[in-house]
Amino acid sequence: MTKSWPTGAKLLPLILMVTSFMAGRSFDLLWSRQRFGTALMSHEDAFLISVQVQRVHEVQEKHRGNYSEGAPQLTGAEQERIRSGNWTGFNTATPTTLRNVLFGIGSSVHSYSSRKDLVRTWWQPNKTRGFVWLDGALQDYDWASEGLPEARVSEDTSHLPYTGWGPRSCLRVARIVIEAFQLGLPDVRWFVMGDDDTVFNPDALAAVLSSYDHTEMLYLGSASETGEQLVIAGYEMAYGGGGIAVSWPLALALSETMDDCIRRYPEQYGSDARVRICSAELGVQLTRVRGFHQFDLRGNVAGFLQAHPLAPFISMHHVMLLDPVFPNMTRVPALARFTNNMRADPINFLQTAFCIDHENMFTAVVSWGYSVKLFVGAGRVGDLERAEMTFQSYGYRKGIKEFTFDTRSEVESYPDGGQCATPINLWVDGVGASAGNKMNSTYSRDVPKNQTDCVPHMVARVSEATITRDVVPFAPSRDGLFRGPNLRRQCCRSLSVDPSWSKLVIELGSCNGIL
Repeated sequence: MTKSWPTGAKLLPLILMVTSFMAGRSFDLLWSRQRFGTALMSHEDAFLISVQVQRVHEVQEKHRGNYSEGAPQLTGAEQERIRSGNWTGFNTATPTTLRNVLFGIGSSVHSYSSRKDLVRTWWQPNKTRGFVWLDGALQDYDWASEGLPEARVSEDTSHLPYTGWGPRSCLRVARIVIEAFQLGLPDVRWFVMGDDDTVFNPDALAAVLSSYDHTEMLYLGSASETGEQLVIAGYEMAYGGGGIAVSWPLALALSETMDDCIRRYPEQYGSDARVRICSAELGVQLTRVRGFHQFDLRGNVAGFLQAHPLAPFISMHHVMLLDPVFPNMTRVPALARFTNNMRADPINFLQTAFCIDHENMFTAVVSWGYSVKLFVGAGRVGDLERAEMTFQSYGYRKGIKEFTFDTRSEVESYPDGGQCATPINLWVDGVGASAGNKMNSTYSRDVPKNQTDCVPHMVARVSEATITRDVVPFAPSRDGLFRGPNLRRQCCRSLSVDPSWSKLVIELGSCNGIL
């Protein structure tokens, strides 16, 4: 029997099925292009990228001095820039210092009017270099006399496509690096982006950057502290609030390619996502550096700061959404106190040490330049290294506790309430140099003058602490960790309390001299 093709009513379900499949496939392809950009890159886009990458390689070779027969020659403008000394990014004769770092602070006229006092807490006039990039001219802004960065108006980005659900201003913020690069300022090796609600530790940042080869294309930073944000925004992105450091050669490459890259990803959210993607198109992936902190946290972040990793503290974002970093203070004055002690010893700021008194059964956790926390009992270092969850996630789902660092439950106060409750926090009063090549720091808390007894432990009487430590030269390694003598935490050489149990004295030093 001969088979015949289905006709009429029998053919209709097949046609509908094929049509439905093709329509669904078309939707999937369209969504994929909107969501992932290069997943369906056109031949024109692919060709343009290859041309741009080749041009970047050519420019790199020219400025490295690697000339070969037939290689492109420097243009007159490029030759003039080199002769004038403005193009000195590849100078490796001297170590990188703060002079070689150019900050770019993303802000707006509306936002900066209320946040410039925050920027003032960490900005160092006549020492830090950089600009605050705005969406318009700022009236009556005397940046020099106010001790603040000079303001610049970002270029118009209305010609660039944008279909993302966030603010369009992310396009101009994404271009801060290339606009700063195009200024041609001398002696710049690194371009650092951050937000106007970010606190930086400039001296520590410069020291960490000095351990990286600024003649290579490098893209430095760190990711979010919460798992939810990583799922939403990605794992291999330097989050912009925490800070992004771009080496001079990568800034050069981005200046050649970024606008076309932005056109290929109109759907992306955020400026940091665009910097990541445009760097990735040049073959540059994220180099993670501990110490950049996006700080996707809320509430009281003392538990995080008191368990800072063994790396220099570089930045802290979202500070206007956090509780004041010191109790009984408002945010900006508390941050001014925080950064004042940070500047006194920038490399070792927030480095932790654990002191356990087995005879008197109490533990002191030192967060250098910030606090001393006292517990009853002999703590276990494996637990003390974990951040005490005094904070909450910045995420959209309430109660989420998916953090990207080790945590432990918040220690409950015992006995409940009052000045005799433990654990107790003593907050920094000052940090400074001391005799014998040492640093000295003092801490205190308010205790009623008539307090004569505390239960359950005498350590609850302590109202002052003095801590000294050896000054150890900083030698960073390429992964941002300490190297040499600083690869290990400092240990307690001695711990003592006066007869009245009101004052604690601790001496820290190299663990090599103890064990």
